[in-house]
Amino acid sequence: MARLGISTVGDVLMHLPRSYHRFVRVGSLEEVRDLPDGHGVIVKGRIASSRVQRIRQSRNMALETSVLRDASGDLQLRWFIPFRGPLPKPRFPTGRTVALRGFVSSYGSVRFLRDAEICSHDAGELIVPVYPLTRGLSQRMMHSIVQAALACTREEAPLPGALDVSALHDVTDAQVVAALRLLHMPPTLDDVDNARRVLALRELVALA
Repeated sequence: MARLGISTVGDVLMHLPRSYHRFVRVGSLEEVRDLPDGHGVIVKGRIASSRVQRIRQSRNMALETSVLRDASGDLQLRWFIPFRGPLPKPRFPTGRTVALRGFVSSYGSVRFLRDAEICSHDAGELIVPVYPLTRGLSQRMMHSIVQAALACTREEAPLPGALDVSALHDVTDAQVVAALRLLHMPPTLDDVDNARRVLALRELVALA
């Protein structure tokens, strides 16, 4: 964390995402087949089969493959897993119903979901921040650190509606905190843009 200049809760809050991943809920697995590679989706189905196999070219890397099934058909799930010792067991047992978020990918004619994770989000879309990292720090760890920092803040005032020059001196400390919360937990990408404008206006005030 010191390599990133982070030593306080305030430093964590100011460690802003460098980009965002957008995941959109699809109504059936069949819809995934027509989406472009790299598209983020939220899917739901039952695990029909799972297996983990060692990758021949690597002693310490395995490929986990599962088949997710719903009424419209099947979708393959893939994860590359670094390991030492015995092969890891599949993360999902056969027969389990899961909601997952991941990225559409293809290898030849095979369509699959990569980097799939459990998703408990109920809305039609999910925006996930992507943070600058350093060695030994993963996105999952950074998200946990940010959530702990946000828990130290209170729900603050709403953002100003008119973000123009006339609103410069109306941006309060409470609204800055609200903007930071939105940048770390945005409901939509429009909220990200709005929060960025608030911080930019506040910076202009500080320089004036």
